[in-house]
Amino acid sequence: MDEKETSHPSHLFSTPQCLGYRHEHGRLTTSMCYPPTSEVVKQLKRAIKNTGATSVFVASDRNHLLTELTEALKRMDITVAKLDFNDPHVDLIILGQSNLFIGNCVSSFTAFVKRERDTWGFPSQFWAFPSTIKDKKLSPKDEL
Repeated sequence: MDEKETSHPSHLFSTPQCLGYRHEHGRLTTSMCYPPTSEVVKQLKRAIKNTGATSVFVASDRNHLLTELTEALKRMDITVAKLDFNDPHVDLIILGQSNLFIGNCVSSFTAFVKRERDTWGFPSQFWAFPSTIKDKKLSPKDEL
C-alpha cells in the first residue's frame, strides 16, 4: 500500500466519526477497517474488565466471530450472542442501549449507533482506534 499523504483529505464512508473531518485524530489503517481477530479479542477483554460486562452482543453483516470469541472469552465466563434472525433495526436498538458499544470506524451502520449513543452520553469505541498495533495507513486511492 502507498503511504503518501495527500494535501486534500478524503474519507472512506463514515470515517470522520473517528478520524475527524480533517483527519485531526489520525489516518485510516487497515486494522481499523478490517480489525484482526486478535485485536478484537484484546480490545474486548479490556472492555469487559473495565465495565464488568457478563455478555457480548455481536452485530455484523459479515463474520460474527462467534466461535472465536466464545473460545477466547470462556475463561472470563462471558456469553457471546447474536440475533437468530436478520433484523438490523433490532440490532440498532440493542447496540444503542448497551453499556458499551465498539464499532467499525468506516461503517455507516456504526455511525447511526454512535450518533444515538452520543445523544444519550453513552460510551462508544472503535475497533483498533486509536491504533494499538503497528499498521500501514491506507492512502485515499486504496480499495478495500
